[in-house]
Amino acid sequence: VSKPAAAPVLKCTENMVKKNDPGKCGAAVNYTIPEVKSGQDVRVTQTKGGGSGSFFKPGTTTNTFSASDAWSQQKECSFNVTVKDLESPVFKCPADTVIMLPANRRGIIYNYTAPVANDNCAVDSFEQVAGPKDGCFLEVGVHPFIYKAIDAAGNYEMCTHSVIIKLAPPVASVEPPSKLADDLSLGSDSIHYEYKSKVDDCLLTIFLYDDGEEDGDIVSVIFNGRVIVNKEMIRLKENSMVKRTLVLDAGNENYLVSKAWNTGKYGLNTLKIDVYEGNIENEKKDLKTIKPVLSKVLHSKPGNAGGIILKCE
Repeated sequence: VSKPAAAPVLKCTENMVKKNDPGKCGAAVNYTIPEVKSGQDVRVTQTKGGGSGSFFKPGTTTNTFSASDAWSQQKECSFNVTVKDLESPVFKCPADTVIMLPANRRGIIYNYTAPVANDNCAVDSFEQVAGPKDGCFLEVGVHPFIYKAIDAAGNYEMCTHSVIIKLAPPVASVEPPSKLADDLSLGSDSIHYEYKSKVDDCLLTIFLYDDGEEDGDIVSVIFNGRVIVNKEMIRLKENSMVKRTLVLDAGNENYLVSKAWNTGKYGLNTLKIDVYEGNIENEKKDLKTIKPVLSKVLHSKPGNAGGIILKCE
């Protein structure tokens, strides 16, 4: 048997420290395969860790190589690849929000969704540092909201925005008129206000139609000094309704007036008004499940208009 050669000698590269690849939870790391310094018929194999060019996750990975020769003599060397995650979480942070309230309001119920934070690895913890919870009551003033997101490596990011509640300037009080204004060019009919009603929402959707017999009643409808229906024949509900959206001046009396151009076949014009809170976009679908908050009939004849006064807080 021949004498064994000198045992193989391996030299590993030095320990390596890398930062994560942009947007990745780790880094692709290239390194030099250990060099065989001595020995004969030496075969080098990696027994632990990742190969050169492979993707290393954050933390320390030990790479171990073994050299063996024809006489089964073995030597090992090791080095560490340390990948540091240096990327902080990224927030989709909302801009400051300004909400204008009517002059007589004290505040508002505020519903919101917390901002979202993403990280190249993962968000380890998320907390709301400042600001009230969803569904809170915000009084007039500035309300800061602060959030903090931290990843497993301790990198963190803050999101700060404010919700600013302001009072709108007072709206000049409007006195409901006792007769139609000359500039409307609708005549000078006197106005009899048949109803006064309060609603919770200042945004309303109304539907107008003939109450009773469809007898050719022709009307004009005026809302707060503006003609919103001009000399139209009103139909029965099942035939056709006139739809309009109204925005009331909060805290003031708003007036809706029906001016008759004829008396139809059966005496007074009878205009039925169904009032819904909010914006009704699809009446065929929505009106099957939503009931009006008000349902009134305005009576009018040429020279004598019928009206309703609406008020929202």
